[in-house]
Amino acid sequence: MKSEINIKQIAYLSGYSKSTVSKALNNSREVSEKTKHKIQKIADAYNYKPNSSAKALKSKKAHTIGLIIPEFSKTQYAHLMEGIEEEAVRKKYRLAVYQSKNNLWQKRRSIRMFFDGSIDGLIIVTNERFASSCEIDYVNQILEDSLPSIKINFSDWLHNNGSPNTIKNMGKEVFKELVKML
Repeated sequence: MKSEINIKQIAYLSGYSKSTVSKALNNSREVSEKTKHKIQKIADAYNYKPNSSAKALKSKKAHTIGLIIPEFSKTQYAHLMEGIEEEAVRKKYRLAVYQSKNNLWQKRRSIRMFFDGSIDGLIIVTNERFASSCEIDYVNQILEDSLPSIKINFSDWLHNNGSPNTIKNMGKEVFKELVKML
């Protein structure tokens, strides 16, 4: 396997400009099929992989959704996360997951980590039966002041709808709602 390559190097090897190479690799109608084929052949030969950070910077979309859940070890959260992830993959999004461990400091730290442009939207799962009013107020403020977000009070929801399949489907629906907000 040959080493990885970037657009600038493909441009040099192909004799085309970086702009033409970029358009060809993105299947633009502005580039002939013959040129696309030549450029793609070089890209394949050198194992070209698009730079997702550069793409996100240009499009101003990371195609990543943040998910903060209270803990990984509870099966109910795993079912919810499974549903969200299935829908994310279907819509070609990545999922960045943090656990808050039902701890306000940890939740704040997790939320701050997402404010670097690395996500397009945020799903915060809370368990308000165990949360302090300070934590609830903080999460509500984040939802009002920031990027598109959805909060799920899981303790209320779980009390009424507990089956694993129902929880998984809820995850899918929550993800769909968030994508509509983007």
